[in-house]
Amino acid sequence: TTRLGAALRETVTRNFPGYADNLETSEIEKTRTEFGATSVTEYKHKLGAASLFTSKLDLFSNLKAADQVVVHWDNVLSTQITKLLTFGAEVDLFYDRSISKSRQIKQFLSAGFSYSLL
Repeated sequence: TTRLGAALRETVTRNFPGYADNLETSEIEKTRTEFGATSVTEYKHKLGAASLFTSKLDLFSNLKAADQVVVHWDNVLSTQITKLLTFGAEVDLFYDRSISKSRQIKQFLSAGFSYSLL
């Protein structure tokens, strides 16, 4: 599924004003509001009876420059090993030039117990 639309993005900070500050003014701003376009795409695919892959790509553009697109992409693979034991693997990519010029990647594995009372 995909949805597109107009959006307002607000950045609020107290201790790190560099994320919201407008360098063109002499005042140090602690909030920044940007108008732009947003796109959210979600994909779900069952891999057998017990596994599910989900992917969500969230984009925001302030429509000023192509390198200022904010990207948040989550990918999750979850598997039910037994009735009680679940396993998960996740890879997230995040890019926001106002925070860092580098892409940030988070990866983790998880195992857990699930029990339903019903």
